[in-house]
Amino acid sequence: MSARVTIPEGYRPSAIDLRRLLASSGVVYGVLDEMLDRIEVEELIGEFEVAQGTPPLQGEDASIEYFFRTGRPSLVPQIRADGRADYFNLGVVESAEKGQLLARKTPAVVGKSGRTVTGEEVLPRTVKDVPLRAGRGVDLAAGGLEIHAGQPGQPQLSRGTLSISPTFTVAGDVDFSVGNIEFNGNVEIMGSVGNNFIVRSDGNITVHGMVEGATLIAGGLIMIMGGVRQGASLSAAGDVQVRFMENSSVKTKSSFFVKDDLIFSEVEADNTIEVDGSIIGGQCKADVAVKAEVIGSKMGTVTHIILIPKEKWSGVLRSNEQRMNETKAKLEKVEEGLHTLQQLRDRYGKLHPEKEELYERLSGVSTSLKQEMLEITKLVLQSKAKCENLPHPKVIVRQTIHPGTYVRLNAAHLKNETALQVSSVYEEDGKIRYH
Repeated sequence: MSARVTIPEGYRPSAIDLRRLLASSGVVYGVLDEMLDRIEVEELIGEFEVAQGTPPLQGEDASIEYFFRTGRPSLVPQIRADGRADYFNLGVVESAEKGQLLARKTPAVVGKSGRTVTGEEVLPRTVKDVPLRAGRGVDLAAGGLEIHAGQPGQPQLSRGTLSISPTFTVAGDVDFSVGNIEFNGNVEIMGSVGNNFIVRSDGNITVHGMVEGATLIAGGLIMIMGGVRQGASLSAAGDVQVRFMENSSVKTKSSFFVKDDLIFSEVEADNTIEVDGSIIGGQCKADVAVKAEVIGSKMGTVTHIILIPKEKWSGVLRSNEQRMNETKAKLEKVEEGLHTLQQLRDRYGKLHPEKEELYERLSGVSTSLKQEMLEITKLVLQSKAKCENLPHPKVIVRQTIHPGTYVRLNAAHLKNETALQVSSVYEEDGKIRYH
């Protein structure tokens, strides 16, 4: 990459002599003509660089940048503001929203050849490409240089292929080795969920073991193969199904199913509560029906069965109408302010900067309130439709309703003081009937 000459004392070569000397030595590229002229004109003595080669311009390998955690979670407890360690929120779950950027590839850049002073080509190193592979649940974008989530779920990188799994799976128990779970897809737990842990899912939650003193919140259904006990709390938009439940609570916008017994628990379902065994103690609230083998116990355990869809949905309707009226009043005040400012703008051609800022702010508030009005109006219409098509609630019993059982069907009440061998309890003309 370089050629040098040594000029001894007493030797005064011309630039032409030096060029001939270099050519005879095979130096044919990158000759520094200015340096040769200086040697001649200034009669320089010593060693000088008279030719420079061009080194190769090295390229760059392709690379992929991932916008999610690709390795194992650290599982290091976070330190709270009060200085205590949080052993429940360990950040074990990695989730992505639909459309989220997951990976971006920077293509390889090919290098350029260089040349030695003797004219030989010097090749750059070969650059390496890295393929960007898209698996299930993801979309290629930006000409194949980006991968976006095609659905909500857990991003997974396996053997260079990126995919989205709609289900987050816990191989064992939800305990201090896993921590709380918050996931925007489905969650499947092969073991049990321990005391005080929280599992939150936008989809379904499936637990193959027990739930003890934990909180489960699902945007879909909840299915628990084992039992629920020790003050556990379940909330779901879909059905909830458990093997048995003790001293716990459930709230579902659909139905609740129990394979064995429901004991001293609080249950609220927008549809039906079905228990294959006994309902003992606690309270069951539903809109359509409560079904069980036995309700109450021979010991006279206080058990409440409440089906009040008229009262419930009338209350929901009133609440939605009140919210609609309040929002409407706010919108009218905002629109009045906008009208006044618009009049000033029309009169003077423009507004003072402060009033212009107020106008823009009120415009944003108006847009938000109008959107809120649309949503509330939809809720009001849904509530009205619900009130107009309410079911006739009933209690279905396959064996016995024991003393101590309190039944309320809309405005009708029954405080049972004897063992009733009936198949169903229903309301008729404001009174409790059964057969």
